[in-house]
Amino acid sequence: MERILLKKGWIIDGSGKDRFQGDVLIEGKKIKTVSSFPLSGEGARVIDCEGLVVAPGFIDGHSHQDHFFAVDDPHPFFDSFLEQGITTFICGNCGFGMAGFQKGSPYKQEIAKGFLANALYDVEVSWDTWPEYEQIIEGQGMLANMAKLAAHGAALGSVIGPGTPDAFALTEQVKKEVLEILEEGLLDGCKGISLGLAYRPGNFMTDEEIHKTAALAAEHGKLLTVHRKVETALSGAYTDFDEAHNVRWLRSFFDIIQDTGVKVHVSHLIYPGRSTFPSYEAMHKLLETYRAAGLDVTYDMYSYEYGATEIAILLAADIPLVLDRIRTDRKYHDLREAESLKTAELAGIQESDVILSNPYVPELEPYKGMNFRDIAEMRGLSGFDNKLDILERTNGHATILLSPYYTTEMIVRQMQDPLCNYMTDAWIDPGCTQNPAAYGGMPRFLRLAREETDMRLEDVVHKMTGKTAKRFDLGRRGLLKNGYYADITVFDPKEVSETATPEHTQGKPKGIACVMVNGQIVVEWGQVKDVRAGMSI
Repeated sequence: MERILLKKGWIIDGSGKDRFQGDVLIEGKKIKTVSSFPLSGEGARVIDCEGLVVAPGFIDGHSHQDHFFAVDDPHPFFDSFLEQGITTFICGNCGFGMAGFQKGSPYKQEIAKGFLANALYDVEVSWDTWPEYEQIIEGQGMLANMAKLAAHGAALGSVIGPGTPDAFALTEQVKKEVLEILEEGLLDGCKGISLGLAYRPGNFMTDEEIHKTAALAAEHGKLLTVHRKVETALSGAYTDFDEAHNVRWLRSFFDIIQDTGVKVHVSHLIYPGRSTFPSYEAMHKLLETYRAAGLDVTYDMYSYEYGATEIAILLAADIPLVLDRIRTDRKYHDLREAESLKTAELAGIQESDVILSNPYVPELEPYKGMNFRDIAEMRGLSGFDNKLDILERTNGHATILLSPYYTTEMIVRQMQDPLCNYMTDAWIDPGCTQNPAAYGGMPRFLRLAREETDMRLEDVVHKMTGKTAKRFDLGRRGLLKNGYYADITVFDPKEVSETATPEHTQGKPKGIACVMVNGQIVVEWGQVKDVRAGMSI
């Protein structure tokens, strides 16, 4: 059994308690001893950590890495995350999942890969359930740990197909089958259920379905995570109410699920568009109000001002169902274009705020990395028609980088909220304009806290380790504690920072000295090793 001794480091154990200088002895996959007194290194590899912080491995609280564990060579998809100090990923978010399908579904190949089909070209989806998938990826070796959520969109899509559902697709039998698939996932170890109310096919969930899904999670004592619904100007989201659209939607969602007793986690609490920024105070007052009324609610956030998503999110949810009418009925076309323009105007999102990250089709390849204003101009199309054309040509799967979600000042303020956990919500998509959070998401939190706040380093580490582990019920993870798994990140508290920026998206982070997954060293000073020590947890 391999023994490793981390000597004389500043131990921040992930609980939020004050740091102390000491040693950590690892035996095999577990932490043998955490001590403020010197430990004997006899028979162990000794690593001098003087001046460095020894912390639990960082937990990415909102990830889509489940899609990449099965690729032939996982390093291109995981190395940048390991280099940040991330050792565990919470997967199956936003209703997307790499498993949890109706048995024998003819749609599972497309559902599993979704907009990442280009990156997952060599993966044959031969499984249905999470245990079947876990057996495969553990058999070939995992570079990091994976915890998973039962993904509602994946379950529904495996039953009815991946497209935008119409009113006739969501029969009572379909709804029953989806709940059965989700419950199977919970029984198979999923930490909760994820909803993707902005994405096909979950974007047409009714209030009744949301309530039943929340009740199912509550029945099993599991978490419900939610990616909020996207609303349009003509639906009254901006014009018919005194409160902001994002606040009004979240209030409505809380009202739907509150009586179930479910624990709820809001995915990426953001303020999409400059005009939405003033809703910050109202949003946090809303969270406090429902917490005071007994709702167990938390949320997560990015460290960058923007995020990655699908092009379909830029248009009203029903657009894929009415494309033929838009093409043939000019008045209807103009009405829908006016709606789109009004939505963008009132949200404060401009065409230049949207970057085409990966179009996935050869004819759009020349526009990769460009903003939508310039793309539309080059193609001689209006902004609306440009989005419609890209939507149709890519079946809604073109990926984009969308901003602004916050200002840096808003990020700094929100990251200090006790209800907040940290995450990246990023992935590596070969050949595209990358999301810098895939390279610097966690180190950026550490740098911002050091330079822009008076936060204790112990509290920052807690939010990306012990707090997240407790919220998602990860067992013996997230703390430096005797008998816990030895997921550990060693870093220089004075130097740790991101170098990835919107202009140079793939910069490696600074200050990460050593990363361990289940007792094995996977990164030493930026050098990733081919060590597959991860587990499904």
